[in-house]
Amino acid sequence: MKCFALVNPGLENITEKEVKEFLPSSKPKHLSLSVEFEVKKNEDLLLLAQHLQSVKRICISLGKYFSLDNLKLATFPWLDFFTNETSFKVEVENVSGQDNRFAMAKNVAGHIFSELEKVKMVPKMEMKKPNILVIVFYTGKEYLIGIDICGRELNSRHYRVFPHPASFKGDLGYYFVRTSGFKLGEQILIGFAKDGVLAIEAALFQHQVPLKQLKEDSWHYFPSLVKLVESSGVNSSEVIPKVKDLSESENKISIFAFDQSIQNTNASRKNAYLAGVKSHINLQKYSLEDLDVKYDPNQFDRIILQVTSKDEDQLNEIYYQTNYVLKSKGTLLLLGRKGWDFSVSNKFKLLQSGEMVRGNSITAWWLLEKV
Repeated sequence: MKCFALVNPGLENITEKEVKEFLPSSKPKHLSLSVEFEVKKNEDLLLLAQHLQSVKRICISLGKYFSLDNLKLATFPWLDFFTNETSFKVEVENVSGQDNRFAMAKNVAGHIFSELEKVKMVPKMEMKKPNILVIVFYTGKEYLIGIDICGRELNSRHYRVFPHPASFKGDLGYYFVRTSGFKLGEQILIGFAKDGVLAIEAALFQHQVPLKQLKEDSWHYFPSLVKLVESSGVNSSEVIPKVKDLSESENKISIFAFDQSIQNTNASRKNAYLAGVKSHINLQKYSLEDLDVKYDPNQFDRIILQVTSKDEDQLNEIYYQTNYVLKSKGTLLLLGRKGWDFSVSNKFKLLQSGEMVRGNSITAWWLLEKV
C-alpha cells in the first residue's frame, strides 16, 4: 500500500531515516515537505502512527498530481474505508487563499463521491468531526492526496500540557535530539530543560514508547486506521501496544536533564509523566556550575544545551563543564538565537551548523565534538 508522511520544512531526511528504522523493507523516498513509502501490512501503519516522531501527518495515498483537473481515483479500495454511514471531509493545505482551498476541496470531494457511487455508496460530508479526513497537500510542485490515518496533526504532542514559550513542538524537539547524534544505548544530558520536550523526545526514542498510548476505548483518535486494521481481520485490541512504565529501581537511566528553575523542573516532570516516560528520565533542579559535582568525568555521549540570550555570557562555563562530563569524541549541540556570535573552544571542533525556521521563530544550532 502506497503511503506518504507530511513533515515540516527541514525534517524530510530525518523522517526518511525514521521510516527505514521501523520498516527496513519500505524503501522510503523524501521529497519536498513529504516522504513516500509503502507498507506490506495494515498493522505497520499502526506502528508508524504510534512511533514516528518527526511527522505532521501519515496518509494512505490516493495519488499525486500536477493538476487537480483530471483526477483518477478508481483504483483505490474504497470499501476498506467507507460505508453509507461514513462521514468525510476534504482539507487542503499549503495553498494560499481560502477561496482557492474551498474550490479544490469541492473538486476532490466531487471525484470521491463519483467513485463511491460506482460501488453503490453514498457517504456524508461532515465539516466538524468527520470519520475520515482526506488531505490535499501542495508541495510546491504537485498535489498529494491521501486519507489521514489519524485525522489530526501529530507534531503537537498530547503530553505538552505545561508548555514553556521558548520550547519546541515535539517534531522539532525530536529533530534536535537526532541532530545531536544520539543513538540507542547512549547517555545524553539535556540542559536548560524548559518544559522537558527535548528530554521527553529522547526518552520516547530511546525506549520506543508510543506517542499516544492507546486503550481499547480510545481508538477514536485513529478512526481511519482502526477501520483499516479491522478490515484485514485483526482485532484492534490485539495490536494495541502494551507499555510497561518501569520504576526507577528497575530502569537504568540513560537520559538526564536539568534546569535551574523549579517551575520549569516541575513542568518538565509533569509533562514526562503524561508522556509515559517519567521513570526513564533523571530530571533535577540545579545550575550549569554543578555538572562537575553531579556527574562523573566522561559520562555522557551527547549533550544538548538550549542557550537563551540570558545564558550566553556563560559560554566559558559551558565549555568547562561539558568538557568535563562529555566523553572523548562525544558531541555538544548548542541551540540558540540567530546571530549569536561565539568562539569555539580549543577543546571542541565545529562539525556542523544550521538554522530551523518555524513561522517567525528561528533557532540556530551548532554541533561540536570534544577533541
